[in-house]
Amino acid sequence: MFLGSDVHLWGAQGTGFDNLTKGFIVSNDGLNKTYKNSTLEVPLLRNVMWSMIDVLTVWDRTTASDFGHVVLRRDAPAKPSLTVFENCKVLSKNFRLRWSLNVFEDSLEIGLEVAIGITNYMAFGCVDPSSEDSDFMIGGDVVVTGFKEDGAPIVDNFFITKYSECVKNDDEVAHGVCPNSVYKGHEAMGLVNRSMLVYGHRSDGVSFVRYRWHLTKNHGAVNYGHLVLNVSEHVNDCIGPLDAEDKEDQGVIIADSNNPLVVSSAPTMHYPNPPNPAKVLYVNKKEARVLRVEKGVSVKFSIQAGHDVALYITSYPLGGNEATKEREKK
Repeated sequence: MFLGSDVHLWGAQGTGFDNLTKGFIVSNDGLNKTYKNSTLEVPLLRNVMWSMIDVLTVWDRTTASDFGHVVLRRDAPAKPSLTVFENCKVLSKNFRLRWSLNVFEDSLEIGLEVAIGITNYMAFGCVDPSSEDSDFMIGGDVVVTGFKEDGAPIVDNFFITKYSECVKNDDEVAHGVCPNSVYKGHEAMGLVNRSMLVYGHRSDGVSFVRYRWHLTKNHGAVNYGHLVLNVSEHVNDCIGPLDAEDKEDQGVIIADSNNPLVVSSAPTMHYPNPPNPAKVLYVNKKEARVLRVEKGVSVKFSIQAGHDVALYITSYPLGGNEATKEREKK
């Protein structure tokens, strides 16, 4: 994430990059420091009215970067946020469980928010509360979530018979931590896939996946590991954003003279830097990474990004946009 140096509340007519760059400052109060759980009262400039602002953003003028925005259009109904839930419970320093209960549809909207590496997975599910501590997850129906190599979120149901890799014996009976689909007659066993992916993203070293989980008839108070949780009771003890120690998200690629760097392009999945375009460059299959090179070491690039994508090597923060650079000089 770029470090802002000239950050303001900024008004614009739309959310596209062209609209945001044509926007305007709405207040003289600068935002050049770190805010956490802060409430701000910001006076508008005398020549600015709310009717002029369709989009309100936190904008860095130096790098033309959008650090987050809200749409204020009154002519379109607001869409519910995919990251907002009725309840939130802190399970550990790096793990938060969010949920909203839909009684009429017998389903839960569950959000798992964890500060982990992108190659790690998140798991959550119901177990038998009478089990011994060491065997809590045996017999548990668990949802495993995470991200694939291309950054796309995944959700799948697993059934646990023992703490080991999923294998089949001579009778083709599966044992271990296995997807529900490997069990013969799994629907008759009640091992249907009860989870459906809704949304997922990764930002600043934090993984977030939202999925819909269809409940069985006897859900009530269920034991999740060492936590007794009644999903019908309101809980919210999550304060502020989840802070990951590794905010760079293991995103540094170190170039050497022996292996060429493969540059391709694909839709953005969890692009960390504003202004969040729809399509970005990938280096060695990693999205919009930081590339570290050593002075005096030759670097080879294999460009496979297509004809509609340009690769610039420049010290200018906005890339190769020389037209914008010249316009700012004037």
